Amino acid sequence: METPDQEKLLFSSKDFFNHLIHCIEQAKSTIDIETYIFVQDPKGVLILNHLRKASKRGVKIRLLIDGVGSSDWTLNTIKTWEDKNFRIRIFNPLFWQKREFDIKPLKWLIALHKANRRNHRKTCLFDESSALIGSFNICEHSSHPWRDSAVYLSNIDITELKNAFQEAWGNTEKGLRKFFALTPIESSIQKKSPVFLLNNSFNKRKKLFNELIYRIFQANEIIWITNAYFIPDHYLLKALKFATWRDVDVRIILSKDSDLFFMKWASSVFYENLANLGVKIYQYQESILHAKTLIIDQWAIVGSRNLNHRSLIHDLEVDVKLQTAEGLLSLKNQFDIDISKSEIYNTSKKSPLKTLKHTLGRLFLLLKHWL
Repeated sequence: METPDQEKLLFSSKDFFNHLIHCIEQAKSTIDIETYIFVQDPKGVLILNHLRKASKRGVKIRLLIDGVGSSDWTLNTIKTWEDKNFRIRIFNPLFWQKREFDIKPLKWLIALHKANRRNHRKTCLFDESSALIGSFNICEHSSHPWRDSAVYLSNIDITELKNAFQEAWGNTEKGLRKFFALTPIESSIQKKSPVFLLNNSFNKRKKLFNELIYRIFQANEIIWITNAYFIPDHYLLKALKFATWRDVDVRIILSKDSDLFFMKWASSVFYENLANLGVKIYQYQESILHAKTLIIDQWAIVGSRNLNHRSLIHDLEVDVKLQTAEGLLSLKNQFDIDISKSEIYNTSKKSPLKTLKHTLGRLFLLLKHWL
């Protein structure tokens, strides 16, 4: 198994952007960045200016943003930033972001069908051997920075990431399809486990989901989950329940507040049942929790994948499997810090407002295929 020269975990917006800028300044030949949200606020403009400086010294730069996540970007906006070494594209653009607008009804139906396919990855690739991957979007949350997580790897083979970026860059529809509900099968864990967990094909999505369910069923000590959008399917719920029956320490940290108001209501539908079975559910209080990390015994991942139907079925995602004992320890320590800033879910606390939110959550779950 390949071990990087450096595996550095980043848990704050300040550390992430400082590290991103440092990597941009040190890049010698290429920079490829793909992100769901790129806002042209002070933080976004700062990164764009650093990218432009890198392009002027000869670094070839490609920036791929998502049409929905970065919906304020237009072709005119892109032209103001591009130069001969700096290119920007929109993944699956919305109709006002396209070069040509077709008003034919059939074209509208096709566009509506494709609109649900998004690139949710947050990947920064530098030269041929370094990657910065996690849940940070490129934007500024000025009052209360979100709690995100990322990992930086240096001197490691990033060919798979480069190929996935090229596929999304070259043809945003090529190789993409509508994915349907998956049925777990026996473990698909390879003898040589990959470092980067990509879901850019049907088979990869199936293997990733099967591996996750299998690892939860096989857990002996801990299952520690930090996630922004928790809408588990039947198989994941069953696996978590089975783990508690075997006295595995199952803890889930979710956000008290969410950037998507309906998400916390939909997630709360599962709290009561899981908590009664012994799963400890914590609600992060300090800010919006947007991190996506998972620790199962000595196996851990950091990335962009949520535990919801969007990540399972629709969106392009990427996670990194931690390679070092130091990385695992750092992630465990951060989990403890997040626990200290959270409140445990109280099943005995009843109120009319709680009942109303629970009812609204069940209504939103009728749309879980799109959440």
